[in-house]
Amino acid sequence: MKKIIITGSSGFIGSLVLKFISRAYLKAEIIALYNRNKPKFESGNISSVQINLCNKDEYIKLPKDFDAIIHLAGDKKTFLKRKESLNQFNDNITMTDLLAKHVNNSSCNTFIFSSSVYVYSGTKTLPFSEDNITIPDETLGTSKLACETLLKTYALNNCFNCLCLRLFTAYGPGSPNDQFIPIAIDRITKKDNIVKFGNPDILRDFVYVDNIANCVALSLDVMKNKKLGFFDVVNVATGVSTKIRDVVDLIVSVVGSNKKIIYDNKLLSKKGDSDHVVNIDKLKSMFGWVPDVKLKTGIENILKGIN
Repeated sequence: MKKIIITGSSGFIGSLVLKFISRAYLKAEIIALYNRNKPKFESGNISSVQINLCNKDEYIKLPKDFDAIIHLAGDKKTFLKRKESLNQFNDNITMTDLLAKHVNNSSCNTFIFSSSVYVYSGTKTLPFSEDNITIPDETLGTSKLACETLLKTYALNNCFNCLCLRLFTAYGPGSPNDQFIPIAIDRITKKDNIVKFGNPDILRDFVYVDNIANCVALSLDVMKNKKLGFFDVVNVATGVSTKIRDVVDLIVSVVGSNKKIIYDNKLLSKKGDSDHVVNIDKLKSMFGWVPDVKLKTGIENILKGIN
C-alpha cells in the first residue's frame, strides 16, 4: 500500500495503531487525522491533518488517491444521558457517512471500521457471535451498529470493501481514566483502607491495547485481494471472560495491597450493561491469530508505565 489514512490517530487506541501501521508500512505515506490533539508519535512517513470529520466542508483537506482508511475516531463513551446520547449517535453516524462518501469518490477500496462490544448490549444469547445480534439497548452500540449497516450498504453496492472490528474492552498504559481497570488501580493504590466496587460477578473480556493495534494492522493484510463488494464483521477479544472480582483480586495481588474490598450489586444496574462472553472463532480463522497478552501481564505493564 502506498497511502493509508487513519482517523482518531491521537486517541488511546489510535495512537498505538498509528505507531504499528507506520512501522509495518515503512514505504507508505500515513495520513494521521485528528480533531483536537496532534498525535505525539512521529515518523518520517507520517503527516498529520487536523479535521472535524463531522463537517463536510473540511473534507477538501483529504486526498482522493489513497489505498485504505482505518476509521477509529468517534464518541466512545457509554451510558450517556439523553442529550449527550443523541449527540453521540448523530456525530458517530455523520462522520462515518461523510467518510464513506469520500472513500466512494476516491481510489480507495479498503475501509476498516472500529466498532464496539456494545453492539451486543441488547443481545441475550451468550456467547456473543457476529451473526446473532439484536437491537442494542445502549446508544454507543446503536450508533456503531448503524454505522456497520451503512458501510455494508456501500460494500454491497461495490463501492469499497469493508471490515468491521467489534472491539471488546481495551486496556493498557494510557487507558482513559473512566475505564474500569485504571479506576480500580487508582482506588486500590490510594490511602483509603476500604475500597468499594459494584457487582463483583459481572463478566468482561479485557483486550490489551497492543493486541488491538496489532489486529488493526493485520486487518490490512486480511483485506488484500478481496473481491470488490466484500463486507464482514469480526469480534476482537481474547475469548476469556473475567469477573470484576477476579480483576480486583489480581490488581490487589500485583500491587501487594491488604485493603478491605466491598462490593455492591446495586451499583451496576444500567440497562444494556450485561456479561461480555464472546465467540472468537471468526477471529481465529480469518486472522490466524488471537490476542496473547495475559491480564496479569497487562496490569503489571500499566503499573510500570510500559508502552
